Amino acid sequence: LILNYFFGGTILDLGAKSSPHIISGEFWRLLTPVFLHADIFHLVTNLFGILVFGSIVEKKLGTINFIVIYIFSGIFGNILSFYFSPFIGVGSSGSVFGILACLVLYFYMNKNKFGNIGKQYLISIVSIIIISLIFGFISTGIDNAAHLGGMIGGFVISLVLIPREKKIIQNN
Repeated sequence: LILNYFFGGTILDLGAKSSPHIISGEFWRLLTPVFLHADIFHLVTNLFGILVFGSIVEKKLGTINFIVIYIFSGIFGNILSFYFSPFIGVGSSGSVFGILACLVLYFYMNKNKFGNIGKQYLISIVSIIIISLIFGFISTGIDNAAHLGGMIGGFVISLVLIPREKKIIQNN
């Protein structure tokens, strides 16, 4: 762990999701895991998702809305993980899945504006979600409860934050 190298202690000491700790009142552990990762590969894959998909959300909805979606999705992902998984958890993939859910909803709600390219984006993003979930179900150590929770959280908060854009009709 990079943080362990610099700060010492275990991932649990640094704020990982731990059901017994949350039950005992350490509710901050529903947020802090979003900023912790198990290893460099875990960190890089999540950063890639944030960079690629988060930049689109930020451009479409603004920085504040991006941050709200990111944090809300991460917390909601950790709530579902807390409920369904007894294992210690870290990572921002719940937030990434929330960002993906936001993009699905955005392109769906504005499908008339974007036409065929919006439909292609929608199909691509849904495919990424499905492939990621399948990979999570067939692999060990992946917290699909956090992924699904982040997706649900991202969908719910995006319903509030996504503007309904109208198709621009040009007269030539």
